[in-house]
Amino acid sequence: MDRRSRVPGDGRRLCRSIFVKDTLEHRARLKISSICVALIWCTSVLLYSASLMLPCFGPDNSPGFGLLLFGILGIFCGEYSWLANPSYAIASVCLIVARTRSNSADVRRWGSSFAILFAAAGVLFAGIFLTQDTTFYGDHPVGLKTKITSLLVGYWTWLSSNVLLLFVTTILHVFVTEEPESTANPAE
Repeated sequence: MDRRSRVPGDGRRLCRSIFVKDTLEHRARLKISSICVALIWCTSVLLYSASLMLPCFGPDNSPGFGLLLFGILGIFCGEYSWLANPSYAIASVCLIVARTRSNSADVRRWGSSFAILFAAAGVLFAGIFLTQDTTFYGDHPVGLKTKITSLLVGYWTWLSSNVLLLFVTTILHVFVTEEPESTANPAE
């Protein structure tokens, strides 16, 4: 049974007004969520950028930029926390794909799903560093590890940028999968 046949009187006009009202409310909600997503994502990027300039752990007060450049070598030593950096970058690209309105609804849904997946992986990889008591990075000769005496502000801003990215991708995924199936003009 068609929806229009259940509406008494001039059903087309009533259905059109209901559809247009729902669509306008939905668009307003999407606009607000889009602004929130953009602000939170920008905050995450600013935190990530700040973490590159701040000391991350002691006793060497190693800066985040050096850890970003040389941290990939830690993978060969069994230290996988550096993998949070490419996970962050991939999740950010997927977030941009999911926010691009010119993409189809399926592409946006897949983009938001992959953004959540990579953002969650980034949080897990960044959290691995909490369990380490030594690291290969430092002023010691090759093969020796530096004892981590403290986690400094650079590490915490790096971790919080990854957590914020996970939060924003989750928000985006909820609103992307909530979009109406048909956005056709009801007047046709």
